[in-house]
Amino acid sequence: MKYRSGADGKRFDVFFRVRYAEDRGNGDIREENYRYKIGTTTSNTTVGNEQMQLTVSGLGFYETLLGMMENDATIERRIFRGLDIEFEVADIELTTYLRLTEPISGIVEERPEYTNITNGYGLFAARHFQTTRNVRIGLDSYFELVEGPLTAGLNFCVDPALGVTNSNLVCN
Repeated sequence: MKYRSGADGKRFDVFFRVRYAEDRGNGDIREENYRYKIGTTTSNTTVGNEQMQLTVSGLGFYETLLGMMENDATIERRIFRGLDIEFEVADIELTTYLRLTEPISGIVEERPEYTNITNGYGLFAARHFQTTRNVRIGLDSYFELVEGPLTAGLNFCVDPALGVTNSNLVCN
């Protein structure tokens, strides 16, 4: 997955959000979603327009889906509504703070206090959230979701509003 950094952004946490509905067959259709982190990248500067990249594992996507969803016999079908990509972007101050407060992985257990407030203690920083809705996925990905060995048991079908025309995949 490739994207470009935004001006003033330093740390980019990237997530998938899978939107779907659970149909229990008795008129009870519940809208659901799950979100999982793809990864984090850090830009070299805060100028912006820097090429950023994360590796997204197709197998990992379906394994995560399987692990996140309950295998519930009362769910007749899960209607796939779409896939979003969400970015949480931290400025340089928040990136520094997050780096300093990460879990300790060595002998030294003392953390330095961090503040960017003059004559005080605290943090003045910024975070920006951005979502790209309804990311297009290929027909093979829909097949894997509906009929693949990992997720077939989750009873997915694809919402016709997504424009998929294959009758084996689309919800009736």
